[in-house]
Amino acid sequence: MLEEKKLAILGVGGLGHLGVKFGVAFDNEVVGISRNPDKRDEVLALGAADYIASSDVDQLKSYAGYFEVILSTIDSPGDWNTYINLLKPGGLLILVGIPPEPFTMPVGQLVGQKKIFTGTSIGSPERIEEMLNFCAEKNILPDVQVYPMEEVNKAWDDFRAGKPRYRFVLQIQETNY
Repeated sequence: MLEEKKLAILGVGGLGHLGVKFGVAFDNEVVGISRNPDKRDEVLALGAADYIASSDVDQLKSYAGYFEVILSTIDSPGDWNTYINLLKPGGLLILVGIPPEPFTMPVGQLVGQKKIFTGTSIGSPERIEEMLNFCAEKNILPDVQVYPMEEVNKAWDDFRAGKPRYRFVLQIQETNY
């Protein structure tokens, strides 16, 4: 479990915003890291202790060696060194999902500082049930914007413009059969 850790969520979007909520529910000190500097207030409202825009090199450096766990919800942040530097020796970098393309990992930096890189995609039915029960107990819900099916084109345009906060849902009008 990720209980009482200094936890960074890399990529606070559709999946990452849930990572922040889970991290907070597990009593972690959570810091969100994402590209958009305008997300700061939103991420803090999710319960994060701090927010770092990934373009803010000075703020990233101020967290060097700070985190025990980084949960990455993005396929490739570009320079993994930047984020590996944020881990304490023995820290854990977890990649959620499978990147669409192979990438290079600075293995020397991981080995030299006894840092661990691992990944996960989906849990067993039992783990999923445990997670859903935890969500019900802690009232963890995704933040969604609902569009009626008739507005699918607007939803698509908004999605491409980067407007989701944090998931879009298309609502199908009920029919009487």
